[in-house]
Amino acid sequence: MVATAVRAQLARTPQTWVYLLAVVAMAILLARHLSADHIMASGHHMHGATGMPQTTNALASPWLWWMVKTVAMMFPVAAAGAHRIAQASLWRRRHISIAEYLTGYLSVWAVVGAFAIGLVAIVWPHGAPKSTIVVALLIAAAWQVVP
Repeated sequence: MVATAVRAQLARTPQTWVYLLAVVAMAILLARHLSADHIMASGHHMHGATGMPQTTNALASPWLWWMVKTVAMMFPVAAAGAHRIAQASLWRRRHISIAEYLTGYLSVWAVVGAFAIGLVAIVWPHGAPKSTIVVALLIAAAWQVVP
C-alpha cells in the first residue's frame, strides 16, 4: 500500500526525491552543527566534550562539507530543472535523467568548491579571519541588489 502511494507520488512529481536528498543533507548539517566535535572545532567549549574532529586531510574535509551544503541549498533550486528534464525524458528513463542532470549540476559546484577552498587555504593557511564572513555576506547582498 505504501509502495503504491510512493510510486503514484513519483509518477506525478518525479523530482520529489531531489527534495528528499536536500532534506537529508540539511539533517546531516544540523547534526554536525549540534555535535560536540564541531562545537570544539569552532572555538566554543563544552564540558565533557573530548578532542577535536579527526581529519586526515585538511582540504578534503571542507570540500566534502561544501558538497553536503551544496546538496542542501542548491538541490531545491535544481528541482524545477529536474522536473523539466523528467517531463522531456522517456518514462522509463525519467529518474536516470534526473540523476544525470543533478550529477552535472553538482560537478560544477564541486569544481567551484575545490577552487574556493584551495584559494582560502593559500591566502589564509591558518584559517580565515572572522571578519571574512561579514565581507562575503556584504558582497552577496550587494550582488542581489545590483541590477
